[in-house]
Amino acid sequence: MVKHVGIGATSAAVVIFAVILASNFALFFASQDRATMYSRSDSESSISDTAIALAGVGGANILVKEQTLLESQVWGCSTATTKIADETGSLSDDQIEGNLTVLVSAKLADGGSVVDNMSMVAPFNGLISGDLGISLQVLAKGSDSPEGVYFSKHEDHLVHLPVHLQSAIADCLEAVETTTSRVSESGVTNCTDSAVYPVMKAASATLASTARRDGFQAALDYSVDRGAQCTVDFEVSLAQVGIQGPSGPFIMRMQEAGSATFGSPASEPQE
Repeated sequence: MVKHVGIGATSAAVVIFAVILASNFALFFASQDRATMYSRSDSESSISDTAIALAGVGGANILVKEQTLLESQVWGCSTATTKIADETGSLSDDQIEGNLTVLVSAKLADGGSVVDNMSMVAPFNGLISGDLGISLQVLAKGSDSPEGVYFSKHEDHLVHLPVHLQSAIADCLEAVETTTSRVSESGVTNCTDSAVYPVMKAASATLASTARRDGFQAALDYSVDRGAQCTVDFEVSLAQVGIQGPSGPFIMRMQEAGSATFGSPASEPQE
């Protein structure tokens, strides 16, 4: 019988080498997978950080646009809420960085004080009771094709401007109602400036006091129509001045007209 010395040992060595080689391949591919995962994670983190930054820029731009809107005209007291809500709802901002797009849109928000983490727009982030609140809808979409990363995120944020809209509206409409009542309930029978002036002066003083208490400036202008009846046409003007906005201080102005006849039941305010 011929003896084959060392064949068993050689076979064992081949098997061990194959196992080591397979293990090295497994470690190599595993490290490659980890590298890919790390790269994807870095890419996802980078896109997410960029999206947060672009959302902050978009939010700041919306606040600037809202400030421009509020100071662009004199608002009618009885229609201000609806008109401002409609025009705020049309505001939007697009930010693009590479393959990432962030769209920010706005609408008015109600509610008390709420904290929000959009720190880039501080001190206007969150809601403060009594201030004009805005809800921001943020939609971010993007990709990093080489890494195969696709990003999509939708979130809401709350911001504000220190505009006391509802308080201004309430003071303005109250002034119209009070002035109308004072005129209609007065005992003026002689339609002369000397007879009308005390009634309107008292109404103006009441308006100024209320407005000053709430942080506004106000005025009451009027004219007398000496027709078949003694009628006064008047206009209440109210302003919040020195509002600190993202573009600097600004003013919001409001007006409302009314008409009343001396010694007759109160009439409805005019639009």
